[in-house]
Amino acid sequence: MKLEMFDIIDRSINLFQENQEEYLIITREIKYTLLNMLDSEIHTGITTRIKTEMSLREKIIRNRYYLTFDSPRAIIDNMHDLIGLKIDVRFIEDEFKAYKQLKEFFNVQLEDGYYINDHHKNLALDMGSFQPQTQKNGYTIYRIDGYFLNGTHKVRFELQIKSLVNSFWSDIEHKLVYKNHTFRVADGMIKDMLSSIKANLVIIDRQLQIIYDSFDGENQITSSFNSRFSFEELISKAINDLCLQKLQTSIGFGVDIRGTSAILGHYIFEKDLMDYSNKDQILSLLGIFKRIQDDDMDFENALVVHPPKRAKDAFSKAISNFFIEVMNKDFEWYVFFKILFAVEPGNNDQDFALFVKVFHDSIIEKDCYEQRFKSCSQSDATLVIRDLELMLAQALIQVETIQIVHNERIKKIQETYNNFLNSVDKRIINYIDFEVNKENYQKELSDSVAQLF
Repeated sequence: MKLEMFDIIDRSINLFQENQEEYLIITREIKYTLLNMLDSEIHTGITTRIKTEMSLREKIIRNRYYLTFDSPRAIIDNMHDLIGLKIDVRFIEDEFKAYKQLKEFFNVQLEDGYYINDHHKNLALDMGSFQPQTQKNGYTIYRIDGYFLNGTHKVRFELQIKSLVNSFWSDIEHKLVYKNHTFRVADGMIKDMLSSIKANLVIIDRQLQIIYDSFDGENQITSSFNSRFSFEELISKAINDLCLQKLQTSIGFGVDIRGTSAILGHYIFEKDLMDYSNKDQILSLLGIFKRIQDDDMDFENALVVHPPKRAKDAFSKAISNFFIEVMNKDFEWYVFFKILFAVEPGNNDQDFALFVKVFHDSIIEKDCYEQRFKSCSQSDATLVIRDLELMLAQALIQVETIQIVHNERIKKIQETYNNFLNSVDKRIINYIDFEVNKENYQKELSDSVAQLF
């Protein structure tokens, strides 16, 4: 016979399912009210969620609501986080600023101790509660209970205010500790690791806050800023700290990804941020961090990528095929592309095509053929250039190291290729002349490139 407690649990779940449309409407209305009330300079958006059936069932059992309340309606009406909303802010200091605005807006106290605004009397927040609250882990959080009066019954919700780094860290902790029933609370190593992550994220938050505040909105990055902060290094450190824990959580052990993080930090800075002249640079970087936070980053499943459709040159085609072949065989390459796809905004194919283009343009200068191979006909010069670029790709592939995408190596590869072009240009007058010695040219270029590593 089925236990009696499961009868009230099942009926509570049924009531919850019947009211889904109501919860969606209320969630949208609360979000709309908060967005109009908050200063857009402080928040970056509001995230919402409605409890899942599994989460609701688990909470009813864990908190023994089936004993505390005598009806499904009482259980649902007293579920304080049936709806969850999170005000996303950029920095830790902005959490207090957002909370202060809530205090100023919800300023009329009700008999039950909650506060409303005269123009929004059906929306109440417990602004009298002490904030920020101290959690079991010792860290603080802005977490405010509220309810929406819908007719005669209250739909309760929980409102949190979190900076980007606090959101990221709490997601890690939630998955690693609270949702992992095999985790041992006494496991000091895990607790120390979480504390270290938290400390690093707080440092990153503070660095970004200082940089952001140092901009006046119009001025370009000054030399004093560059001497005080290495923005590129900050990006690299942030990628390393944010992704390392996701990697450890996924595969169960740590891997040194500092080199990969440095490559990606430089790549992102050169491609997206170098030309920014004001706070947009920081906001773009925060967007990158947000994408990392939202990506589950499973480091065990194979990456699915297709060769760029628009790649017409021999170099891009050859190097694309190499990257695709190696990314699921060599873990170092796998981690590199996994993180690249996480930090970039497009799908894998779009991100991959853009990376290949940037890599090509970094090594093969736009005008490097302009004054070369003038002794050849135009058609012969085109064939020579095609073969030379394919030789360069093959030379890089033969090195068999991820260092080919390191910034300092790229500059040396570019110089080596330009010197090689000068040498070949002096020795040929047509494509036939070039083709006769093609194997020798390939060996010459491959040897020169190999000496760089």
